[in-house]
Amino acid sequence: MRLILLLVITLFTNVSFAQQTVADIKSFENALQMYDNGQFQQAIVYFRSDQSPVSQLFLAKSYFALGQNSEAEIIAKRLSNLQDIEIQLEANYLQSLIFIGKKQFVEAINLLSRTLLLSENYNNSILRDISELQHKLIAYLSFNQRLTAIRSVDDENIRNKIVLDYYSDYPQAQATRLLEELMRIDSSLNLSGHLRRASSQKINVNNRYKREYPTGNIINMGVLLPSFARSANDKSVSRGLYNGLLISVDEFNRTNTDRKIKLHYLDSDEIKNNLRSGLQRAIDELNIDVIVGPLFSEQVEDLSTFVDRLAIPFIAPLANTFDISGGHDFILQINPSFESRGRQTARIAINSLKLHNFGVMTEKGTHGETDATAFAEEVTK
Repeated sequence: MRLILLLVITLFTNVSFAQQTVADIKSFENALQMYDNGQFQQAIVYFRSDQSPVSQLFLAKSYFALGQNSEAEIIAKRLSNLQDIEIQLEANYLQSLIFIGKKQFVEAINLLSRTLLLSENYNNSILRDISELQHKLIAYLSFNQRLTAIRSVDDENIRNKIVLDYYSDYPQAQATRLLEELMRIDSSLNLSGHLRRASSQKINVNNRYKREYPTGNIINMGVLLPSFARSANDKSVSRGLYNGLLISVDEFNRTNTDRKIKLHYLDSDEIKNNLRSGLQRAIDELNIDVIVGPLFSEQVEDLSTFVDRLAIPFIAPLANTFDISGGHDFILQINPSFESRGRQTARIAINSLKLHNFGVMTEKGTHGETDATAFAEEVTK
């Protein structure tokens, strides 16, 4: 969470505080301390009662920190129309983060571009943050998001940057398509050299998962698991996985100041009869960035093609009856398939343990048979 102390110190000397008493300023300092300590609800009580621009700015930031983006956006839009350049910059930065959270990447890029253009003669540390946010956002775009962006961004320099700085990260066909689309939009561009380089690229693995989510925002993580009751024995696997995620997310949020994770529990039992539409509705309403689940292999397999269309990473924590992740860009399978286990066990036996003679026994018709068959195939190569 950005806290520009220089901005606050400057604003104390501005007109916005000229009419305020010492007690008012002391109250603001106390509220600011609450904000700095993460006590956003308490800070909101004061900020909401004070209509000065700086208090309203921190009111918007407090709402944003609590995930109440609609309230934050209303205030930020109003503040962006003020004449105070420092307030404008902060408000536009906050609006951009809100756009990113809603997956409105083009809107965020355009707002950041306009902000940098309007304040090009102004020297403030927040401009570096705005420029860095724009850079990280452009770097984060997936292939399809990149195509959408170049068709809609206002700044032609940014449009060119979206393609020319990043097409080399993509396989040949995708790199070529990006360049051709850019030339279709702006026929004055001579990209023959770039096209030659793109046509010779030998990248075979799509690197979308190397993207880094822009800092300063909340990552909305859906947890798609069967519901469980208060009883400790009720669906212990589901309960244990969810509790583990809660603890991990709490630790992550305590140790990371530049990004936070917000968990959203999605009851797979509740939407199991229409899993796809239920997921789509949850993703649209909650702006989900990544989903952990579902629990069972059959559900993951059923969702696999749908997940690719959603373009949201699904982390399958337990699914292991087959190789789900192969051929699906957005499914990350943590638990290896039984076949993979068998082959890897064989490699360890041969390469690490230096064994040469093997005997394999297994129960027919079980997952163990799949494991054993793969083991036998690997050691007899």
